[in-house]
Amino acid sequence: MASTCLKNLPAQYCNDQKREHINREYLVYKGKKVPNKTMLPGFGINMGNMAGAYTHSILSQNTPDLESYLFGIGTSNLVKPFKKPSTRTNNLDTVKFFEQTSAEMPVPLVIEKRQRPIGPFS
Repeated sequence: MASTCLKNLPAQYCNDQKREHINREYLVYKGKKVPNKTMLPGFGINMGNMAGAYTHSILSQNTPDLESYLFGIGTSNLVKPFKKPSTRTNNLDTVKFFEQTSAEMPVPLVIEKRQRPIGPFS
């Protein structure tokens, strides 16, 4: 008995394989997570996540050594004594998304007493 489904056609199979190949290439494409130029956000914006594995040298030049030191890896090695690594950090530029307005302070600044309720913490 012949199949009436489209999935058994050679052209449909080719199309499915091409779609899977494109999806696979996108999932392993490094450029989708790693920016060309890394900058820190300016005032008012929270820092985003740093993608692991690809970006191990953005914040410092010796990130694996520093993480090993922080986790205590190699501190009990009796063959090669542990040596504290030196920190070699990268200076990242900041990017501004908007201009920061200046704060208006009253002149002269008077701080009045008893503006908060008295509690057991005082």
